[in-house]
Amino acid sequence: MKIYQIRCDNRYRVPLLVDSKASESYLEGKEWISLLDSWQPLPFYFYSDPKDIRKGWDKRADICAYLEGLFIPQSLLDTIFPAKPPELEFSPVLIDGEDWLLLNCLKTTKDYDPERSKFHRDNDDRRQIYMIDYVVIHDPTVESVGLFTLEDSNRSTLFATQTFVDHIHQLGLKGISFREIGILEPR
Repeated sequence: MKIYQIRCDNRYRVPLLVDSKASESYLEGKEWISLLDSWQPLPFYFYSDPKDIRKGWDKRADICAYLEGLFIPQSLLDTIFPAKPPELEFSPVLIDGEDWLLLNCLKTTKDYDPERSKFHRDNDDRRQIYMIDYVVIHDPTVESVGLFTLEDSNRSTLFATQTFVDHIHQLGLKGISFREIGILEPR
């Protein structure tokens, strides 16, 4: 089964924080710890680069990914995530005054094949993964959640299983793209 990296589809507008400096502390620890206890709904706005607008790439997204993570409209939560796994946390945000949710993925795995995977790691003592070229995952529990990060990474890459990708395509949702980045081979 294939594994994908979730990416922004540049043909669609992306959410940007209205005041990134003031909001910085609320996003600290995202993908590492639960943020719900101290969460304040953050204001975002949809942005399109003027060059993209000239190309006609300024459409409204149904679902989107950008610097802060994966954004879904509040109205689509039950459709996209009917099971609502406990490893996925949904924090309210406002995008252009509309109710959206920012996903905080707390599902991680370290059960991967280090010989067949290709990573780039920091040169410091932690040797944290900061970029992934290819990954072979052995952890069968990622399938039930659909989304995950690598435990010993900086957690900036959100991975999706084939089942999640198929679900998004079946729903016809636009605004994100999926780059094949590896395989799931449960032991």
